[in-house]
Amino acid sequence: ILLPSGNVAIVGGYSYSSINTNVIIYNPSLKNFAVLSSTIGGNGYSFVSIGGGKIFVCGGSSVASLVLDTVTDTVTNGGTSAYSLSSPSMTLLTNGDVLVVTNSSATAQIYQVSTSTFTNTGNPVSIPGPRSILLQNGDVLVYASSAKTDQAQLYSASTGTFSSVTL
Repeated sequence: ILLPSGNVAIVGGYSYSSINTNVIIYNPSLKNFAVLSSTIGGNGYSFVSIGGGKIFVCGGSSVASLVLDTVTDTVTNGGTSAYSLSSPSMTLLTNGDVLVVTNSSATAQIYQVSTSTFTNTGNPVSIPGPRSILLQNGDVLVYASSAKTDQAQLYSASTGTFSSVTL
């Protein structure tokens, strides 16, 4: 993640023999790395700006999440999900909360930024490798397109429900 300071935040990942469980800050001016915090482990993270210079991060092989403050270069606990957050798609909703749709596990949750809590929402169909985008009317298009599948669903932020979209 490119930070306003010009530094770069690197969150988690794998090396040849181990899992990186840290938030590492790279300073291009000094050409050095510094470990900022221990994180949630694994790879497959997603990021979304939640305002105020803060970035919500979840994913990896965990139910945990974190908030990276890009102004102070600090990390805080973002709360715990009831489900694994592997390779999620996240969309900042118009009310400031975040829709989190997990990778192929048919779960969707709302991350409430003000309370750092997750609540279940809707009943999505499993979409492997989901991507999502906020539409002008406040709904969210959740989709995946690959050689094996073309799927899409529409999440209504006002009702908290998913509906199928014909491709």
